Amino acid sequence: MAPRRRISPADKNATLARGEPFVVAAAEVAKCMAAYRTDPEILLGCMIISGTLDTATVLRTEIQIASGIPITDRQLAAYFAFRRVWQAPTDAERTAVLQWAERLAPRHSLH
Repeated sequence: MAPRRRISPADKNATLARGEPFVVAAAEVAKCMAAYRTDPEILLGCMIISGTLDTATVLRTEIQIASGIPITDRQLAAYFAFRRVWQAPTDAERTAVLQWAERLAPRHSLH
């Protein structure tokens, strides 16, 4: 098993500043959002298409809500935007989510 790549806060901020999404590992999404019973890549696609470039924000908010920890208005807005795309995407959003999911899905060898 390959070691996880560590990303510094500066690298994360630089990624977001370029307007690129910061995508957490699909395994982390699967653990935090198992109740959604959806592929983690689909959930990540919903986060990105909802306008949340820092996908960790939605995961933290999910954990905080489940634990009864207060959240900020900004976290709540990102969380509700994600939930709207996950529950009722437009046709264009659905297509974009599937494209992101395909990009994020691990590539499996045919060997």
